[in-house]
Amino acid sequence: MENRRRRKKSGIEWRTGAEERRDRTGADAAKGRTGPEAARVKEKNVKEYRIADLKVGMTEIFSRTVTAEMMEKFYEICGDENPLHLDPQFAGEKGFEDRVVYGMLTASLISTLGGCYLPGKYCLIREVETKFLKPVFVGDELTVTGEVADVRPELKYLEVKVTIRNQKGEKVLKGLLKAGVMDGE
Repeated sequence: MENRRRRKKSGIEWRTGAEERRDRTGADAAKGRTGPEAARVKEKNVKEYRIADLKVGMTEIFSRTVTAEMMEKFYEICGDENPLHLDPQFAGEKGFEDRVVYGMLTASLISTLGGCYLPGKYCLIREVETKFLKPVFVGDELTVTGEVADVRPELKYLEVKVTIRNQKGEKVLKGLLKAGVMDGE
């Protein structure tokens, strides 16, 4: 066990943001990156749209494949022990081909859409509406599409229509992301 203070809650080890930053900075320093340069490495794929850049109809698209590891990590975070998500036999008895991915794991990709793609770095999520249309399973490749539906520059506010489809092209989630757009410096 490392020599740093850690907090335990419900059997999970929790660390402060400062501890996480120290770890990242140390790892980056080993690669020759330090200070602000190390922090920028993590942001290299983050869009930087400002409110003036955003127009109705703009779209951003990205894909993620749901893995068993993602399910395990999500379980560690939320503690949802519903057997539909954990037990393939139970899920099969209820008519599903396998255990069902946590709906909120699928919906968490809306955070990635807002914080990394549309608008990206300057996003401040205010509200998310979701509707789950079909189950998602481990191994599914999900394609997330965001389309700007409304922009209000005077309020530094936008709405993004969200659609998530699986590898078969089936819509598994639809939603609406409502976000503020912070000033970029």
